[in-house]
Amino acid sequence: YVPDLRKAVANIHRMLKPKGDFFANLFSYNYLFDIYEQLSTVEKWKPYVHDYKRKMNQFQNTVNFKEYFQNTLSNGGFNVRYCTEERKVMVYSRDHFEGIMKAVNYLNVPKYLEDELVYDQYNIVRNADKVFIDEYGEEQVHWQYTLLIVNASTM
Repeated sequence: YVPDLRKAVANIHRMLKPKGDFFANLFSYNYLFDIYEQLSTVEKWKPYVHDYKRKMNQFQNTVNFKEYFQNTLSNGGFNVRYCTEERKVMVYSRDHFEGIMKAVNYLNVPKYLEDELVYDQYNIVRNADKVFIDEYGEEQVHWQYTLLIVNASTM
């Protein structure tokens, strides 16, 4: 999470040598925060989810993040060579999904509620039609995210 992108770009520019290269891969969208948004409406999770937006990428729902990021780099003294957004889908088994949700517990849910939280998260994903049955009859979660890929150099 970068609270001030312009300041971060200025610091990166300052640290690089002239004609130095900058590479970045950034999430411009991550489905995890859509799940948190839904959990924030459930009474039992409100005490844990109330501040999830503080941990969220500030550009989570920005329509033109690529353009904004390019302009920020250009205005910060960078020559942008490459900048693209790619929509991606990761496919996880249910067990893998549950393991990831436990590992990425930004909500500080007590250990004794962890399984219940993961169960509710899985149901949110299932209700959003992001769970599919593979050729072996196993449930697979299709996790959507958008990745911004950037290459720029100092002038």
